[in-house]
Amino acid sequence: MTRKNRLDEIADYTRFIKKLYDEFLPQLADDVEVILFGFSQGCATQVRWVMRVFPVFHHLVLWAGLLPEDLDYTPHTDYFFGKKLYWVCGNQDQFIDKKRTQWHHDFMKEQSLHFETIRFEGKHLINRKVLHELFLKIR
Repeated sequence: MTRKNRLDEIADYTRFIKKLYDEFLPQLADDVEVILFGFSQGCATQVRWVMRVFPVFHHLVLWAGLLPEDLDYTPHTDYFFGKKLYWVCGNQDQFIDKKRTQWHHDFMKEQSLHFETIRFEGKHLINRKVLHELFLKIR
């Protein structure tokens, strides 16, 4: 995303995700739980889309990424209530250091968002073992 066209690009990709969601959601059985998953910068993408569209979902996984700090989530606590929110991050993530991790925890608390934090031994990657454990927890 370029700084110059940032707002246009946010609108474009949120429209694209909405189009995909609207295409596939009707094809799912009624008992299917929707899992939204973002990795790295895709976390902000996922959350911006959620905050624009407010789609039906059951689980939100933000892996090795942060909530966009320019959004106000507090007016929407009812929307997030009852949804399972997970923040997963390696303890050696080169992009999310201890200071950034503490900021993110404080921000989640300030915004009344109740994420379950899952830390693992590792860097900025998707750890298969941790992903499998999360899958078992969700299902």
